[in-house]
Amino acid sequence: MLDHASVMVSSSRMTGAQEDTLAAIAERFAAMRAAPPDLPHAVATAFATVAGPDPSPELRALQAAGEKLARAIDASMQGRPELPYHNRYHFAEAVLAMGWLCRVARERGRFPASLAGLGIIAMTGHDWGHDGSSNGHGRLEREAADAVLRVVAPLPYSGSEVVRTVIIGTDPSRVAENAARAAGKLPPGKLGRDVDLLCKIANEADVFTSFLPTLAWHQAAALAEEWRGTEAGVKVGKYAGRLAFLRTYDCFSTPARSLGLAALRDAQVDAFAHVAERLGSGASPEDGAAALDRMPREKARALYSAALENA
Repeated sequence: MLDHASVMVSSSRMTGAQEDTLAAIAERFAAMRAAPPDLPHAVATAFATVAGPDPSPELRALQAAGEKLARAIDASMQGRPELPYHNRYHFAEAVLAMGWLCRVARERGRFPASLAGLGIIAMTGHDWGHDGSSNGHGRLEREAADAVLRVVAPLPYSGSEVVRTVIIGTDPSRVAENAARAAGKLPPGKLGRDVDLLCKIANEADVFTSFLPTLAWHQAAALAEEWRGTEAGVKVGKYAGRLAFLRTYDCFSTPARSLGLAALRDAQVDAFAHVAERLGSGASPEDGAAALDRMPREKARALYSAALENA
């Protein structure tokens, strides 16, 4: 279980403002998890984040659709056990992260508030109906999109198509493609570059909590439990698996960099290299992760935590 990351990063890569913001987010998420899940409140908060003081009638209509969806998800979960990872806490955290990231994109003129609102709706239901499997080859995302649109469609200005595209784009196998399209390294998708960027931001929002050192252990443990008995379940609980996850996100959006997510990711990768150098087991992050996986858990935890503080 990845319980090593129990400290907040204090890194030369990050400004104090970034560190304060990420620390505050981590504290907020921890507090949310100590109370019953409240997806409708998360949706309302995310819309308020992107709307500013004077939301347009269009954005208010999208918010109503998003809150209707959140209530439908709540109703569908009544009396049913939730998955260790893909549950309403994850939904709410992803929704809030989407709001923060989209706010930055809006402020930088990357896309309008209405597109941000559609992204929030997509993240509200992006894992609805998840069955806990580790690789659905896009099936889970397609089923979630269908379920979401049965509640919120029709939406104005091709909104239903945008919501479907963003939800399908949360398939982990699409992360690299979404990043390449958003960066102009691949031709744009059929809905254009703005939606390509929205898909990339959705990928970042989806795993936002897993980048926070104070919560990463909980996320890894939850996934390991959810995927128990599978190869993926074994890998996610190892330091090598943690490093592989961090390696997947080596190209962040401008909003994510602005919030400090890229610097935080880089500090965590660097910490693995520092471990390898300290142990004399090599110089690469991979060497460090392998060395940690050979150690007793408590010893590995202390060593990596110390390296992360000094990364």
